[in-house]
Amino acid sequence: GWDMPVQYSEGVVKEHLATRTAAGAFDVSHMGRLELSGAGALPFLQHVLTNNAKALEIGEAQYTLIQDGMGNAIDDAYLYRTGEDSFTLVVNAANREKDLRHFEHYACDFEDLQFKDRTYETAMISLQGPNSEKILEAMLDDDSASLPEAERNKLSTVTVKGYEVRVARTGYTGEPVCFELITENENAANLWETILSHEEEYGVKPIGLGARDTLRLEAHLPLYGHELGTAPDGSSIPIYAISLAKRTGAVSFAEEKGNFVGKEALWRQAQERKLRDRFKENYTVPLEERALQRVVMPMAVMNKDLDGPGRKPPRNGYEVVNSDGDVVGHITSGTTVPCWEFEGEGVFSAPSEDAARRPIALAYLNSNLFPSKAGQENREVYTIRRNESDTKGVPAFIVTANSRAMSPYVHPVTHPEQVRETPQEDGIDFATRMQTFAMGAAKNTKWRQTKCFNLIPSENTPSPLVRALSIMDPAGRYAEHQFLRAFGLDSGDASYYQGTGFAMLAEQIVTAGFASFLGATQVEPRPISGQQANMAVYCAIVQHLNRGRLKGDDLVRMQSVLTNALRRGGHLSSQYFGALRDYVAIDPSLQGPAVHSLPVCEGHPYRLDVAQMANVITQREPNLIVLGKSMILEREPVAEIAQLLDEMYAGKQGRPILMYDGAHVLGLLGQHFQQPLAEGADFVTGSTHKTFPGTQRGVIASRMSPGTEHEELWNAAVRSEFPGMHSNHHLGTMVGQVAALYEMREFGDAYQQQVISNSKAFAQSLVKYGISVEGDPSIGYTETHQVVINVGLGDGPEIAERLEQNGIITNNQALPSDHGFSYASGIRMGVQEMTRFGMNEEHFDTLARYMADVVITSKPVVDDIAQFREQFTEMRYTLPTEQAEPLLEMLRTD
Repeated sequence: GWDMPVQYSEGVVKEHLATRTAAGAFDVSHMGRLELSGAGALPFLQHVLTNNAKALEIGEAQYTLIQDGMGNAIDDAYLYRTGEDSFTLVVNAANREKDLRHFEHYACDFEDLQFKDRTYETAMISLQGPNSEKILEAMLDDDSASLPEAERNKLSTVTVKGYEVRVARTGYTGEPVCFELITENENAANLWETILSHEEEYGVKPIGLGARDTLRLEAHLPLYGHELGTAPDGSSIPIYAISLAKRTGAVSFAEEKGNFVGKEALWRQAQERKLRDRFKENYTVPLEERALQRVVMPMAVMNKDLDGPGRKPPRNGYEVVNSDGDVVGHITSGTTVPCWEFEGEGVFSAPSEDAARRPIALAYLNSNLFPSKAGQENREVYTIRRNESDTKGVPAFIVTANSRAMSPYVHPVTHPEQVRETPQEDGIDFATRMQTFAMGAAKNTKWRQTKCFNLIPSENTPSPLVRALSIMDPAGRYAEHQFLRAFGLDSGDASYYQGTGFAMLAEQIVTAGFASFLGATQVEPRPISGQQANMAVYCAIVQHLNRGRLKGDDLVRMQSVLTNALRRGGHLSSQYFGALRDYVAIDPSLQGPAVHSLPVCEGHPYRLDVAQMANVITQREPNLIVLGKSMILEREPVAEIAQLLDEMYAGKQGRPILMYDGAHVLGLLGQHFQQPLAEGADFVTGSTHKTFPGTQRGVIASRMSPGTEHEELWNAAVRSEFPGMHSNHHLGTMVGQVAALYEMREFGDAYQQQVISNSKAFAQSLVKYGISVEGDPSIGYTETHQVVINVGLGDGPEIAERLEQNGIITNNQALPSDHGFSYASGIRMGVQEMTRFGMNEEHFDTLARYMADVVITSKPVVDDIAQFREQFTEMRYTLPTEQAEPLLEMLRTD
């Protein structure tokens, strides 16, 4: 009953290419939109869908499937949670009536369940492609709510020309920047025309069914009736035959799901898929005994001469034959797909003006087959043929992917995939190699130290004395030692190497120095980086949780961790894919590591929302709360959260450990910024080479003295460091650290005040010269050494490169509203190193003016910058040159 355009006036190829480089608008109003509400809605959805609807927060969506009792797909769908007891389920148009009949079969078992089909009352438009967000931002009314936060599957409701539009960051084209819009019918034509009115500015085109199919095929997304439902041979396709079921967590076995439809069959499929994907060719269960005898995999048709003209595309139902002539599967979807040819490398790669076409397919193949490895020469070649009588079949490979998404673009994958080669220096003699590299090192050092301004917030230049001390004899030596209680508290440290007296003295001075600087009673100075210090703490907490358990018992991990989200500036080491991953359990409701984001204030994405913390702690029951960020503009509310924990856990067991990761702000800790241990943190970790101007190391500190509640936890942290993490703790940099601590003891107060004053002045000057600065203006945009600017959606990498070409060294930074680090809008900067070289507020004003020239007008200022930098080559906040030079000469000659 729907009139659907296969293509618009410009045709499938141009529509596909426009979506991949600009934006495509799809009228998908034919998709079924079913609204469910009432107290029975959630239990009903848990029973009839594969995914865990309870895991959805209000304003989130998830991919899911509608399954039968045998673990086969009746349909695939998208579920949106719009309220506590209200949901919208979007289903395929051709299956809508079938899905409704299936739901009616189960609905009678659930009380207070309201079910409404709103397909004919609402319209749905999909807007996909790199420019999609720019188009939507331009459409919003001035008083509209914001678009959903830049994370897939988020929802919000906005207003366009006075009417409401529900916006979801979802889509079925593979595009990393994607939206789907739902509005009432009377608004639909206006919404469609408003989107297309941005064609000249943003290149948006209307897209028909033809390009919709080529786009989803290129992205390996299954289509019901092809990769879901019935296979070309007439058999039913199990849900776990598609990788999307596993990759997106579309099937959940969380406890709160209960005994849902098809659970037993899906569990067998899940275990089979897990073993097959893990052991690959070594998984030898015969095909006929497997729960998954076939799986869906992408294929690429081989060109006649690998670089010659393409062959004819495979089509649905074609046979896939191996080299022995055996049929090993069938094509489920296949066609010739257009693609842009990319130029440039890494984050600077982008579509060129040239496009190509290539035949690709999805195939339902025997599950004992696997894709060729990247760069593999002797790949298994299969023949795709129309049927047994077809003698002109085309050769093809099973591949891992035909495209990969890296915001903002979908990148085509050509086969065989290239493998990065190790650069060679053949034909160069030893002396020449050494001379060439040494000259390069000297040139680089001169450039970084005298010709440009280093504003990387995670770096600092140690003073000449710190550097000289770091290459003295202890560099390259070992000094393993540990505390053994049997020897007594006064002499319990056992050393395993001789000749280490001076190195041990340096370590003792460093320990005492950081204890004084941080207000700590316990310090572990041996970590060789801030991330490694964090790992030692995570390991210690896991050890502590498992104390008293018998050998052979299953070890438990942290059941839940709260931390700052990476996209809001959180440290990499406290993310589920960073150093934390080996120490935290899997949350069955999320089907992933139990690492949850700390709440932030609405309108202030850099500020933690303390008011929400009690609810979040009650809901998540964390073992660990990690404060501190790598993009940090404000103090962290350590005291407030410590007090909250004391109140919530008064007289109770299980109080979470409160950790402050001070990697970026270690050198600012004190009366001018914050004192996390005094404010109630259990652990402070940090990097000693960022705002703290020392050598590249880490440190762990606490107030867990002998006799305190957490004494054993501290001992576990020390054991985690040695012998747990490493034996050689880099004695050379430990010696250099002594000088850095002496410098901070003498000059730290003045240095800290100047850093904070400089950063505030720098931020305000940047605003004065027309650059958008992140942060709260009421506090001067920053309370730390960092200043973050917004240079436009996705322009961070290009602007950072342009600044470097002009002698200003920064790093591009994804902002909370960005899709990812490859499409960053921000530039993150720190003033600490140039403060050490003598810059003050007036100097940073001049630097801000030069930056505005580069960022806003692209004016070259490299010569001006080099000349300006000449004023700042002598290190401050250290021993004056006339006193340092005799010591440096002694270290060079003795």
